[in-house]
Amino acid sequence: MDNQHDPFLDPSPPPRVASWRETAAGILALAPALFIGQLGWVGMKVTDTALLGHVGTHALAAASLSDLWTMASGVLIQGRVLGIFVGNAVGAAKAGTAPWQLAGEWLQVSVAVLGAISCFVMGLWAATGPVLRLTRADAALIPDASYFSLVLLACIPARVLFSQLQQYLSAQRIVKPAAAVALVGLAANLLLGYLLVLGVPTGPSRFGGYGFPACPIVTSAVEWLQLLALAGLFCLCLGYGRQGWPQAVGWCGVSPAFVTKSRVREYLKLYVPAALSIASDFWRMSAVGAFAASLSTLDLAVFTASYRVMWISLVLTGSLTGGVGIKVAQALGAGP
Repeated sequence: MDNQHDPFLDPSPPPRVASWRETAAGILALAPALFIGQLGWVGMKVTDTALLGHVGTHALAAASLSDLWTMASGVLIQGRVLGIFVGNAVGAAKAGTAPWQLAGEWLQVSVAVLGAISCFVMGLWAATGPVLRLTRADAALIPDASYFSLVLLACIPARVLFSQLQQYLSAQRIVKPAAAVALVGLAANLLLGYLLVLGVPTGPSRFGGYGFPACPIVTSAVEWLQLLALAGLFCLCLGYGRQGWPQAVGWCGVSPAFVTKSRVREYLKLYVPAALSIASDFWRMSAVGAFAASLSTLDLAVFTASYRVMWISLVLTGSLTGGVGIKVAQALGAGP
């Protein structure tokens, strides 16, 4: 009897709560990889701006004019709320109150919702030319701006899927694969863009490059390559995120049964406010860009170049808040 454990006389100690130093260290440990992972797409836009600046003012202004519309409408697919649902699922799974596969189910819900929104956004991008003709934009820039939007339209599915897969992994504190892919993609965009847009100016392999038309093609191709690397190499081959993926359900774990009305409703409750919150920032900057475009072609090009630099600083702060979001989502999912 003396060796028996009585929970009333000898209660178990409460679970240990991490100190603020440990919590801060955990957030800072996630932030660099999150920053690099999110920098990939922004970095490619900076690279495109630099390359087109060397092509000429007309090329940079046309791409900038395209961006005014595509950024204002493309923000509708940039509400990053999947990490909240996956983080909650992971926290609950670690606490033993929910199955791990719930994380993968929410990924499929997010892809289904964003797939529908993406079709609408692709339609908006396809209408870049007619929309710009309704404004006071320089008529000489509109054909090239429309071409730029139409080519980049092809990478919207890749951009959405990469973003959702990145959030799915990072919510499980798997942040290195997306960071590695982003770095490789950024380097590939720079190298291919330099060779195909600007060409090789000297040497036996001298080549003049294809100029402005090649720039959006390179960017679209690199975005698809990034998706194939993250999904094919890291997830399918190396098994990252496999623990949270549904097993033996549907086709390779994919099933429309996961996309229920109640889940879509709960997802939209968070997604719509998040997307509109981000949209307000982009719409304000698009309004400033439209004013710059009304002044001159050069003013529009200068505005775009400076805005890219400011965008990088926003990614830095966003990586810190992303680390906080991962911690909070998992903690809430685990419960008290």
